[in-house]
Order: sequence, then structure tokens, then C-alpha cells
Amino acid sequence: MTEVTLFRHQKPIRDQRGLDYCLRAIFSDAEFIRLAKMQVQRADPDFSQVNSLSVLCSVLQSMLDAPEQLEIQNAPRARDELTQFIDQSKLSLDLFDARSKNNPDAVFWPMPTRKPVSRFDMWPLAKVNPILSKQTPIGSAGSCFAIEVAKVLQKEGFNYVTTEHVNDIEGVRMGGQEESDESSFFSANYGLLFNTPSFRQLAEKAFGVKQFEKLLFEIKDSKLYADPYREDICFRSPEAYLADYDRHREAVRQAFLQSEVFIITLGLNECWQFNDGTFLSRNPRFNFLEFANHRTLSVAENIENIQVFYDIIKAHNPNFKLIVTVSPIPLIATGRATDQHVIAANTHSKSVLRVVAEEIVANNKDAYYFPSYEMVTQCIKDPWQEDDRHVTDATIAKVVQLFKYQFLEGCDVSEIGIRGYFG
Repeated sequence: MTEVTLFRHQKPIRDQRGLDYCLRAIFSDAEFIRLAKMQVQRADPDFSQVNSLSVLCSVLQSMLDAPEQLEIQNAPRARDELTQFIDQSKLSLDLFDARSKNNPDAVFWPMPTRKPVSRFDMWPLAKVNPILSKQTPIGSAGSCFAIEVAKVLQKEGFNYVTTEHVNDIEGVRMGGQEESDESSFFSANYGLLFNTPSFRQLAEKAFGVKQFEKLLFEIKDSKLYADPYREDICFRSPEAYLADYDRHREAVRQAFLQSEVFIITLGLNECWQFNDGTFLSRNPRFNFLEFANHRTLSVAENIENIQVFYDIIKAHNPNFKLIVTVSPIPLIATGRATDQHVIAANTHSKSVLRVVAEEIVANNKDAYYFPSYEMVTQCIKDPWQEDDRHVTDATIAKVVQLFKYQFLEGCDVSEIGIRGYFG
């Protein structure tokens, strides 16, 4: 029977098999492994001293400090591999050490060594990113959840970028926007954006990267016309649409150029695509349906869409920083009901978008993830209105508290009633 390579807790290296395993875990060069094994065995044949990784690494470091004595041919590579192994070992040992984290409660839930903290008392942050003040120009786009966040930011005195207000433009109206509303739903009148292709198209249109056909669909029994690329934006006539087209495109461009920080809320993974390759901003309504095909986007497609959106704007506005979040508002319907219940489809949709957000942040220096999705779905006990889909005002207020704590320079922790995890 093959002998077991046994590592005891206090003295893991106890024989030649253990030594051989450790050396092969560190080095790739077979000749250096042979020389190192020979040197250790000659100096300590019964492993009374060289019986732990820390001691072994010290011995190996001494060997590599004088490679000429052992005629080591690949000392630089071996030295790099040893350094890499030591660094990686430290990272692994530190991974679950709460004492080394900005937020000690970020490691475990529940906490195994003391009374568990309720997730309803948690704020799902591992670190803060103080990238803005209340004077920093900040814009936003996204779903209905994004509207609620934008309204509170304006109410609390943030420098919210607004380059056009729908009530200022003749012949144009926005669903849900009242004439008495002082706050803007979005930085420009692009309307609700639910899917990632819509963000990409917004930047492509604003900066002339791609030309889009001018399309209007009459809304039955309303004497209004809908733009399939601008959800909830309606026009009283084709003439009003044409008069607004270039003006709106410039307003969107200015919103991107003026914003130093921009929040996007990813809402849906399911979307509808015209035959020319362009995408509707939401599910088709009115008489769009005959011209559109249902799509469920892959992770890669979604990442590409947001990356293109970011790259276009960043090329024109080097100061542009992106905050990415996922809307907690669930799907109201799915086009996959032949195989997927709407609840299962919603889980897939949010999971895909959460991965997309993670990859965008990992791949871009000036991109940040804001965990409002986790805050609403995991850390607030009763976040929903009676419809069980939209969030309460109290929930939005708490989300904005989290936003300030994560991103606002010099945030007064006592003012927003959050535990002071971070130094």
C-alpha cells in the first residue's frame, strides 16, 4: 500500500515524504528540488529542526543567498518561486482572520466565536470608497429603483447633474413625472433603462458612435407616440419627437461629460431586440411586439455592453467614475415561462447581473460596486411596499445612508446611525 504523506499540526514535516511534498509545492525545477532535499537531509537527517514550513523556508532562503556554494543553476527563478510561496501562504493564513479586515464582521455570518449578529443589523460593506463629496457632479441612469435613489440624492443636497428636465420641453412627457416635481428622475430624459444594451446604446448615440433609426410607435387611444429606446418618454406628435431628437442627444452627452461619478442600476437580463440589432429599453408594449425578438443575454454579452458604455464615456471624460449596482426589484414577467417560472427566471437574471457588476469592477480602476441589492434583499427586514415589488421610502433612505457611508468623503457616521467599522 502507498504510504501516506502525513502532516501533523505542530511539526508538519516529519520525514522525507513530507519534505519532498513541500519542495514540490514551492519549486518547479526538479534539479533544485534534488539539491535542496539533499542539503536539508544532510543538515538535519531526523527532522528535529527543519520540521515546519517557516523553518524550511528560512533554510531555503539561506541556500539561495549563496547559490554558488551548491552550484544552483536557476537561483533567480527559485528565489522568485520561494517569495511567491511565502507571500501566498501569508495571504491564505490571513484570509479568514477578522482582525485584519477593515470590517471585522465582513468575514463570517453568523460569527462562530461569539453571539451571531443578525443580518438585519449588518451593513454589507467590506471597505469604503470615499470618491466624492456633496459638491461632486453625480449622475445616474437605470430602473425605477434608480429613480428613487436619484430623488433622495437631490433632496439631500448632492450635486446631481441634470441637463434636461422633461417639464421644460414642449410636446414631451415622462410617465410618472409630475409638473410639480422639482427633482429629476434621471440626469437627462432617457427614461428607464433596464438592460445592459440600452446603456451601451445610450453612450453610442450620445457620442455618435452608432446611428439609430428614428422610430415612433403610436400608443393606442392616447394620441401619444412612444420611442422604443426611451421607456416612458412619450411625444404628442412626430414633430415634437423630431424637434427633441438632437437636443436630447446633446443633453445626454453633456450629462456624461459633466458627471464625475455616475451610478447605473442593472435591472433585467431578459430583453427584446429588433432585427437591425438594436434593443428596446424594456419589454415591448403598445405595438412593438411584432418587430422584436426575446433574448436572454449571457454574462459575456452583458459585460461587453457595460464595458463599451464605460469606455466610450471614459474616452471623452477621463474623470468619469462608475458606480455599478443591481436593482432589487424583481421581474414582473418572464419570456422564459415555457421552461422557467418567473421567480426562477428572476433569480437567474439577478445572478447574471451581479456577476457582470463584479467583473466590470474587477476590470476597471474607476469602477465600484454598491451593494444596494444585498442591502435590500438581505439586510432589511421588511423592505417592500404592499405590492411586494417596490421598496418603501424607509428602505430607500437606508440605501442612501449606505451610499453615503461607502462613497462620501468625511461621512459623519453618527449622523446616519451606522456602526463605525472602518478606520
